[in-house]
Amino acid sequence: MPISWSLPTDALSQYTGERLSRCALSETEMKKRKIAFFDWDGTLSADGKTVSAENRAAVAAFRAAGNFAVLCTGRCLGFLPPAALTLPMDGVIAGAGVNVLFDGSPAGLRRFADGSFSGKRVYNRAMPDALVREMLDAYLPHGALCCKLEGETGQFFLHPPARFLPLSPPDFEIFSADDFFARYPTAPISKATVFTADDTKPLPLPELADRVAFLQYERYEELCLPGESKASGIVHLLDALGIPWENTLAFGDSENDRAMLSFAAVSVAMATAPADLRALATRVAPPASESGVAAVLREYC
Repeated sequence: MPISWSLPTDALSQYTGERLSRCALSETEMKKRKIAFFDWDGTLSADGKTVSAENRAAVAAFRAAGNFAVLCTGRCLGFLPPAALTLPMDGVIAGAGVNVLFDGSPAGLRRFADGSFSGKRVYNRAMPDALVREMLDAYLPHGALCCKLEGETGQFFLHPPARFLPLSPPDFEIFSADDFFARYPTAPISKATVFTADDTKPLPLPELADRVAFLQYERYEELCLPGESKASGIVHLLDALGIPWENTLAFGDSENDRAMLSFAAVSVAMATAPADLRALATRVAPPASESGVAAVLREYC
């Protein structure tokens, strides 16, 4: 049975609640369709930039069989790699659950030259300005920690390591909270990532402990809105489409995939995932370097 997810009230208020469909399918037909959610880095893509021909063909065949394919990534909308958007995907869940877009047309989801997307925005939530300011103020005295704000229009670096400089759009250096809000007052922020110049593991700042959810990795940490995850984004999309939980598949390899893998009816961890993630998954796939997604997905086409 699926895990029950309790979503923040202010998050629910931004959920459209609108039913979506593809090719005017009936409610009965929609309930027959499977839907697969794919992490990008380390899952669909071995290097974070490209996708193998085998994985590409498997996703296309899955859609051709009448199913839905959705990119489900921790990356923000402004940092989606071009290769990910050339895949035939019906939608994307970005920013670890805070942005949910869907376009079930045969062409799939597309990003236009102005940065906008085709289809419908099912769900959207950004960090409140007060929280963004609080995070920047907290990290400002810690010059050894880079705080990267990630959003729909770009990424904004406080204390960027020298190896990152000079930055070029859509990456921008900022020097304080006042500087950020003066220059980018309308930039919505989905989440933040914190890392060090020497890639040692940063520790969460205690003053933010009750304000954000920390996801810890070996060399960095993510700061997310409490109550948001890839799984919560999936819940929004399932409800909008009318697809039952029993028809869900999820593929992932890292900590921000934990909620998604715990939720999906069929959860597939990559062979490179940590041991505890592989243990909670229903299946383990070969690594991304061996097109592991294709090896499993072909069974559902």
